[in-house]
Formats: sequence, structure tokens, C-alpha cells
Amino acid sequence: MTADDQVYCYDSMFGIGGYAVSPAQIILVQLTTEATLRIEKIDAAECGAGPWAFQANLADFER
Repeated sequence: MTADDQVYCYDSMFGIGGYAVSPAQIILVQLTTEATLRIEKIDAAECGAGPWAFQANLADFER
């Protein structure tokens, strides 16, 4: 990933033992700067075509 303001979506999450997580969840991620990663877990079955938008429960991580 690069700090390009794009929001990326990941789906098909699997838990311990290889079982699909329930409820189904997606993960949104965005590299907002070279040092800041924004991430959010959302209850949804799949990403779909996008564009994707963060909701109220995002978190920013800085290194």
C-alpha cells in the first residue's frame, strides 16, 4: 500500500480453525500518510464494488 488516499476493502475473513467469522465482516484500510494507517471492521458479507467509506468506529495507528 502507498499513501494515496485510496480506501481498500478486504473480505472473506476466517477465524481460528479456518471457520468463516460470524457475523460476516469486512476490513477497510487506508494509508493516510507514510506513518498513519486507518482501519475499521464493519459487519458486512462482502466488499462489493466500492467506493468504500469509513464509518464511526475507525482507528488510526501511527508508527
